[in-house]
Amino acid sequence: METLLSVVIDTRIWAVEFAEAFPGTQVIGTDLSPIQPDFIPPNCQFIVDNAEHDWVFDRKFDYIHSRMLTLGMHDWPRFFRQCWEHLEPGGWLETHETQFPPKRADGEQARQSAFITWGEHVYESAATAGIDVRASEKFTSQLEWIGFVNVEKVDVQWPIKAWAKGSKNKLMGRLLYQNTLEAIPAVGTALFTRRLGWTKEQVDADVVECVKDVEEERNHFYYSM
Repeated sequence: METLLSVVIDTRIWAVEFAEAFPGTQVIGTDLSPIQPDFIPPNCQFIVDNAEHDWVFDRKFDYIHSRMLTLGMHDWPRFFRQCWEHLEPGGWLETHETQFPPKRADGEQARQSAFITWGEHVYESAATAGIDVRASEKFTSQLEWIGFVNVEKVDVQWPIKAWAKGSKNKLMGRLLYQNTLEAIPAVGTALFTRRLGWTKEQVDADVVECVKDVEEERNHFYYSM
């Protein structure tokens, strides 16, 4: 029997790899921009859509997967309601989201740093746009209120840089490190100048301090699933 999958996602790799791993599954990926890969499996398709708008699918799904919508989602309860309405009975919803500000590794004394302060500025500036970058803390209660059952929340720590033990953690650390170096200037320029009134010079100076902090410290993002 064909399984239907809706993917609300900000990266195309996951949808393509899922379709390749499960060729009997029909995968539908949605994104705000038409930047999907040219070559995709025959059981995978992409549409340009906004997950915050009214969903127009004429079918229900067995599984809905979303990830990394933290800085773009204004109304999580409405999103979850649409997921509920578009799931088959017994269907599953899985969502992966980050939180800001980043938190230090377990066992280390909490202290202020340029990187953590940057995350607090992200929280402050996003809030002025009606976005809660700590929204995942409320997911369990929101999902249960709508009617979801067997809700499980898993907090995962990802190391920044390859200092953590184990080959898997080292690989994730290297990848998150590169992602962090790209995110610090991109997020700062987009949010701090528009929402906090910072000048480009202020953002540039903050980027230098944040990158230095990331280089020198051992940090984790809390990644909630």
